[in-house]
Amino acid sequence: MVNHLDAQHLHYHIGKATLVRDISLQVNGGEILAIVGPNGAGKTTLLKLLAGDLHPQSGQVLLNGHPLHHHKPLELARQRAVMPQQASVSLDFTAYEVALMGRHPHIRGSETREDHRIVEEALHRTEVLHLREQLYATLSGGEKARVTLARVLAQQTAILLLDEPTSTLDLRHQHMTMQIMRERAKTGVAVVAVLHDLNLAAMYADRIGMIHSGQLAFIGTPDEVLTAANIHAVFGLAVEVLSHPTHQCPLIVPLATNGHVATPPEIGASAGRKVLADQRVTSAPHLG
Repeated sequence: MVNHLDAQHLHYHIGKATLVRDISLQVNGGEILAIVGPNGAGKTTLLKLLAGDLHPQSGQVLLNGHPLHHHKPLELARQRAVMPQQASVSLDFTAYEVALMGRHPHIRGSETREDHRIVEEALHRTEVLHLREQLYATLSGGEKARVTLARVLAQQTAILLLDEPTSTLDLRHQHMTMQIMRERAKTGVAVVAVLHDLNLAAMYADRIGMIHSGQLAFIGTPDEVLTAANIHAVFGLAVEVLSHPTHQCPLIVPLATNGHVATPPEIGASAGRKVLADQRVTSAPHLG
């Protein structure tokens, strides 16, 4: 299974607004790379660049050593699957039919028994098989997300690109989704997931890339990236980073006093900016 993405000095802007600025990173098979950062930091834009849905003004993305734009759409669909934040399905498709769309890049003529077996297995794994005959438009937000995830799984690609796959899910299904990603990574699949929950990223990701104002501020293991100084510099939030009681990963706890988020006096706004600048230098060996 060949599955390697290499983003090289990506720049993307719309008008005067720069959404992605000189981002370089590598994604390899067998790992989960979580992309985190504040709203508007450029996470979704970066994912779309990695998927080939957007084309950078400069820089390039290599898929298995070849420029992404050299691959035809059908070829891309057989190698990488994309889960957007919100799937737009306007026609009256059932949940089963939406999941079956994941098989289209592989179908020659009509669907086979194997195609249907793969779809049913994906719906079962995401716990929506019982909704197979229900119209997709009538599902809740969380149910739609799990059906969309089933479509992505049914596509059976070596690279998965997921934009906030847990944002509409309840607690159990958030962890179910990340456990599925971990299962896929163990088979050699490369997973890139945009996440808002830093503790989910800490628990399941092999590496974390933290985006700030369109730039890759930090990239490395959860322990390297999810420090109190880094989080404060990028999110403007004072936190305490503890050892997780049951997992070998950091546990992020926001600091608050009388209902207000606390800012430690030793890490003010200017100090946070200095930490960010210093960490860019010290994190340089981890950049892809």
